Amino acid sequence: MINLEKIKLGYSPLSDEIYLFRHGKNKTEALDKRLAERDVMEVITLKMMEDSENGASIDYHFGNQWYRLTVEKIEKREKNDTE
Repeated sequence: MINLEKIKLGYSPLSDEIYLFRHGKNKTEALDKRLAERDVMEVITLKMMEDSENGASIDYHFGNQWYRLTVEKIEKREKNDTE
């Protein structure tokens, strides 16, 4: 059985990427990792665009700071500008 408590999402300012990683006793050291930014953005977009053709905003917080995240559909971009 997989222990999901040892699997986390993390952000690396050095690579500017979001990772899914598995850690051991030290929760900041990755034993295994893979890029997860595309997956994270897809899930957030699907959640926020559900029943909302033009987009949506949500307010959320962690710690004592509040944030607003907005997702809206835009016109198709050039092919080399999609990644």
